[in-house]
Amino acid sequence: TIARTNTDAGLRAKAIRSIGIIGTVPAKTALLELYQNAKTAPEKSAALEGMLIANDQKNVLTLYRNSKTTAEKREVFSTLSKMGGDAALEAIDAALQGQTP
Repeated sequence: TIARTNTDAGLRAKAIRSIGIIGTVPAKTALLELYQNAKTAPEKSAALEGMLIANDQKNVLTLYRNSKTTAEKREVFSTLSKMGGDAALEAIDAALQGQTP
């Protein structure tokens, strides 16, 4: 509730980021939805940080594939590369080949 409705932007971002600690499938789904519905860059960044904490490679790869701008693709790719793992390697390999995984 705090992540979606609090009027304090800093507290809202902290709440979004903290959802990653939970690490469950519903928490990961909530972070994806929060990212997709975010109205500000800090909210999007907080959701990405939460996904990093939860090691949610699947949803970050989905965001990477669906990124609309170069800046967004770069930020999501950065998060994915910090995670390591198969999804990150797939994205890195595709980026080196000029493709989207």
